[in-house]
Amino acid sequence: MSKTLILFCFSIFSALSNPIELKISTRNESNIRYFEQLLERSIHSIDQQVDITYIGALNYQRQISYFEANKVNVIWRMRSKERDQKYRRIDVPLTQGKIAQRLLLVNINNQSKFNNVKHLQDFIDSKSTGVFGENWYDVDVWRHNKLPYIELSGDMSKIYQMLHHGNRGFDYFSRSIIEIENELQAHPYLAIEQNLIFSFDTDMYFYIQKDNDALYQLLTNALKSAEKQGIIEDLLFEFYGDLENKYGLAQRTHIPLSIPN
Repeated sequence: MSKTLILFCFSIFSALSNPIELKISTRNESNIRYFEQLLERSIHSIDQQVDITYIGALNYQRQISYFEANKVNVIWRMRSKERDQKYRRIDVPLTQGKIAQRLLLVNINNQSKFNNVKHLQDFIDSKSTGVFGENWYDVDVWRHNKLPYIELSGDMSKIYQMLHHGNRGFDYFSRSIIEIENELQAHPYLAIEQNLIFSFDTDMYFYIQKDNDALYQLLTNALKSAEKQGIIEDLLFEFYGDLENKYGLAQRTHIPLSIPN
């Protein structure tokens, strides 16, 4: 066997035997286990090992700072034109669109404010105001659809108490159908609005730095494998259950939202 072939075989063996090192964080600890398991099981599906280090919860600006300094090397975000230009998107959607199906967390006494909403214009006319964190993708969607909102900076955990007290100028907190259950359990003094579901056409994706070709290829192969093998669908059910029946989605008034180009 030639030296060249021996070296080639050794490099392939090393690539397969040495774990890939991923450093992740989250802004929302209620969903960290889903994305961590998705990374792990996807990479295992292509017979590669992975070592995932979770460095904790960070707010939006701090997480981006860590990401750009390579203290975090994978983040998950809603797809946007700006992110696609700045970072490298792994082109496999992570939640089958469920992250963009939205229910409303509301003050437990305020259901009547939403009872007569049947269309987007009704919702606009109700003058109900949403709340979001600073620089969230949702801000662009709400602005694009001419829906009033308040954008808060800093610690997002304060939103729940502010919504409960009902005196901070906003009426609801839009949450995805895969986020809202854990958040309601943590804040049982709030309620899920009973009649409406909003949706827009996007999903969550993993992003990495543009110059990391090796990680891009590995994650692309791993996630395509996971998609083909049904791992993503199985994980969604394992972590979040039968969402259609849990929230009566078919019986809710569906309000589609358009997204910015």
